[in-house]
Amino acid sequence: MNVSKARVAIGGDIEVNLFASTIVWQALHEEVISSEKLFLDDKLTQLIVQSSSRFRADKLETGLRYILNLNDNSSYLSPFVNYDINDFNILGLAYHYFEGEDDSFYGYHREHSNLALKYSYTF
Repeated sequence: MNVSKARVAIGGDIEVNLFASTIVWQALHEEVISSEKLFLDDKLTQLIVQSSSRFRADKLETGLRYILNLNDNSSYLSPFVNYDINDFNILGLAYHYFEGEDDSFYGYHREHSNLALKYSYTF
């Protein structure tokens, strides 16, 4: 059996509940082992921080997600707000902002920053 690509990921996270907010720190290192030359670097090391708080009887959630690619210093920032209409419906709003050089992991999408409206139905 020939394997042309193998993916190895090592990561961990820490969750802290502080002042009615949840803060999550994650670290991720991923390597793609392949005989082919990839367009992007074959190693990816990221620092991920997310903070969120719930208000109004846990129906309203506000938060911020930040990802820093340590290989090329590109980053992704996403503030968000979610409103739980009921147990089955969630309405959300998020902004996705990409920063970095044109040839970097997140900088490649710098022109694609966007505002997103989310509706989720669970059954």
